[in-house]
Amino acid sequence: MNRFDTNRQARRLVIDELANRGYTVLETKNPLLVKSPSNLEFRLAVHGQRGKRDWPRHHPGMPNILAYMPCAGDAKFFILSEGEAQTLHEAYHAQYPKNEDKTGGGFGRGDHYPFEGRWCTFPK
Repeated sequence: MNRFDTNRQARRLVIDELANRGYTVLETKNPLLVKSPSNLEFRLAVHGQRGKRDWPRHHPGMPNILAYMPCAGDAKFFILSEGEAQTLHEAYHAQYPKNEDKTGGGFGRGDHYPFEGRWCTFPK
């Protein structure tokens, strides 16, 4: 499965998960346009990944969902605000300045663990 298929599958999983939680997702290209159960609209960037590598650059100005989809087992979702993603990015590149070009401006593959399943951060 190539990178584009992985991102497409990640978007589908995120859309399904949001729908199960009462949100409406308007089918748009990345970022997604989401409407909360109370009709508040917000944008949401989705990044999918299968292997163990660094995460890509985050989308500024909006929350980011990182969808990790292992070959076996269920997908895991990591939800970061714009500020949290930026903080991880800055810390990672301060520690590994030569990786700026390799990761496209993202952050390390283990940095996202504290943000798993934080669906409650979205508007209700």
